[in-house]
Amino acid sequence: MLTLTEECNLACRYCYESNKSTRKMPLLVAQDAIMKHFRESESFDEIEISFHGGEPLMEFGTLQAICEWVWARQWEKPYICYATTNGTLAHKAVQDWAAQNRAKFYLGLSLDGTPWMHNLNRSNSYERIDIGFFQRTWPDQLAKMTISDATLPHLVEGVRHLHESGILFHCNFAHGIDWLKGGTVTTLTGQIEKLMDYYLAHPEVTPCDFMMMKLNAIGARCRRAEAGDELSSEEALPKWCGIGTDMVAVDVDGREYSCQSLLPNTMGRLADQYRCFNFADRSSLQDKRCKGCVLLPLCPTCYGSNIKANGHPSLRDMGICTMSKVRALASSSLQAQMLVRRKEFPAFRELEPRALLDTIRGIEAVQSGVRVNLAS
Repeated sequence: MLTLTEECNLACRYCYESNKSTRKMPLLVAQDAIMKHFRESESFDEIEISFHGGEPLMEFGTLQAICEWVWARQWEKPYICYATTNGTLAHKAVQDWAAQNRAKFYLGLSLDGTPWMHNLNRSNSYERIDIGFFQRTWPDQLAKMTISDATLPHLVEGVRHLHESGILFHCNFAHGIDWLKGGTVTTLTGQIEKLMDYYLAHPEVTPCDFMMMKLNAIGARCRRAEAGDELSSEEALPKWCGIGTDMVAVDVDGREYSCQSLLPNTMGRLADQYRCFNFADRSSLQDKRCKGCVLLPLCPTCYGSNIKANGHPSLRDMGICTMSKVRALASSSLQAQMLVRRKEFPAFRELEPRALLDTIRGIEAVQSGVRVNLAS
């Protein structure tokens, strides 16, 4: 992950980069990092060269030069080039170049629901985005919808808007927000109930991942436990992402960090303190409060956000934990009802017997093992 710039043209409500600057990455720094990690990638089958910021398209000239330098060379492994963008600068020359290279360069768009929701979260930028360009150029690429505390009461509107606009998307809670403040859990519960009704009334709409947690994975763990199978160390100590093992973030000066959430533009002085932390040691990432929780393998956490908020990567955000429990209970209820009517729902129409049983086990495990304090 190459940090092309620490600058951004927006000021989003939930942005975690609190130390922005005008610093930029020189082309040579990017080239050195790419060559180094191709040489050191023996254990990987493929490499993703990801462009990050700030807003990476603010340095479109450098991004273009890096990609064309990469494409002009032979590499020993397959790779892709990818950038996440707020979309406001993807016009004219950017569009022409990206469309011409769409098979080897991908742009992921952040889009937070209805125009009103997006503008509230993301600096009134909705009308500055050519959404049709992203849909035409990368029709299978998912947009990213982030839910903030301000847009949570409008969750159903946002999800329906994206579905009805033909936009594929995934959905997540913003980090760094107090999700346990008064009434939030009740608000989420009400929105999710309406979202379940929407999906059950529209079998032709594929539910977003927010409502389709992989409960079959929980069911498979239950099945193996019933059979007396021992979990591998990786399974016994779940790790949410590839921080420190499958990814490396390079700052504008070429210094390496375990993840973009640990870069100086996010962590400030804490960044150097965690450069040498062993994120490959799964035991150091386990929150003791989560021991035995059936949702542990599926519960999202950000180790960088944990450090910033709680002082250690293992100390999870209990607000997101609670919100994830509400989401899991709703997801299990929705999937149960879809299974009863599975011939109507493509996701369940042709499930193999084992996958079907694992899903049922997962639903039962969540319904019996997850409790939420609705007074939150």
